[in-house]
Amino acid sequence: MFLSILSIYILSLLPTTGFSQHGNVQNIDLNRPISEQLPSLDSLIAMAVSHNPTVKLNQELVGVAADRVKLEKNSWTEMVRGYYDYSAGNQSLVVTGLQNNDINNLTNGYRAGVNISLPLYQLTTRKTRIRMQQQELAATEYKIQEVEIEVARLVIAEYNNVIAGQKLMKNQSEMVELARSNFQIAEAEYKTGNMEGAVFIRNAEILNIARANYENARKEFFIAVQNLELLIGSPLSQIVN
Repeated sequence: MFLSILSIYILSLLPTTGFSQHGNVQNIDLNRPISEQLPSLDSLIAMAVSHNPTVKLNQELVGVAADRVKLEKNSWTEMVRGYYDYSAGNQSLVVTGLQNNDINNLTNGYRAGVNISLPLYQLTTRKTRIRMQQQELAATEYKIQEVEIEVARLVIAEYNNVIAGQKLMKNQSEMVELARSNFQIAEAEYKTGNMEGAVFIRNAEILNIARANYENARKEFFIAVQNLELLIGSPLSQIVN
C-alpha cells in the first residue's frame, strides 16, 4: 500500500512531456531542423534591416542632408533680385517741350532687369559650407551602415540561438523519455521488492531533473524565436517553408 501511494505521489510530480508544437510556431515542424524551414540568413538580415526603425530614421535624415547640400549650392540665388515696372507719361511733351516738373511725365513704358548683390562672405565661404553639408550627409550614410551591421550581428546571433535551442530542446526531450523509461522500470522493481527505496527515489529525482532541463531548454528556444521575430518584424510561422 505504501509503495503504491509513493509511486502515485512521485508520478504526480512528473507532468508528461513531448517534443510537440507550442506557442506561436504552429506551422513549424519541431522534429525537423528549423534551418531547413526558414529563409536564408541573408534574407532574414534583409528583412530585419528593412524593419529596423533606426535604419528608417537615418534614411530619412539622409534625404534631409541631401536636400541641404542642394540648398547650400543654390544659396547664392538668394542675392539675385529681379524687378519689373511700368509707368505712363505724356509723350506730347517730347513735341511741345518740357516745362518745370514735367520731366517725370516723360518716363513712360516698361522696364525690367536683374540686380545681383553677392556679399564677400558668400563668395569666400561657399565651398566650405557645401563641404560641411556633404560631410553631414556622408556621416548619416555611415550611421546607416553602422546600424545595418549591428542589426546583422543581432540576427546572426538569434538565428543561431534558435537553431541551437531547437537541438537542445530535442536532446532534453529524449533525456526525459529515457529517464521516464528508467523510472518505470525502477518502479516495477521497487514494487516487487527488488530495489531499495533510496534507489527508486533517485530515479524519480533524475526524471524530475530531466524534466526541468527540458522546460528550461524549451523556454530558451522560444525566447530566441521571439527575439528573432522582433528583429525581422514577422512571426516565423508565417515565413517557414
